[in-house]
Amino acid sequence: MISNAAIRVNMGCMDKESCPTLFIHNLLEGGIEDPKGKPIDKVSEIRDEIEQRVRQLATDLVKSSPQVKQ
Repeated sequence: MISNAAIRVNMGCMDKESCPTLFIHNLLEGGIEDPKGKPIDKVSEIRDEIEQRVRQLATDLVKSSPQVKQ
């Protein structure tokens, strides 16, 4: 359940007026560009950016958490 999470990650909220993350604390906002309607090369760039950020977040979490064994 999201309310039990220590950290919440949002890749981006396209509609700032009704974004559900407005009511969530401890949020890492990614600000990822919306791929909707973009050409495939741009979608691929966005996909690669998401992958890089997820990998970096996982690395950072492992480094900062003594409970996680590498």
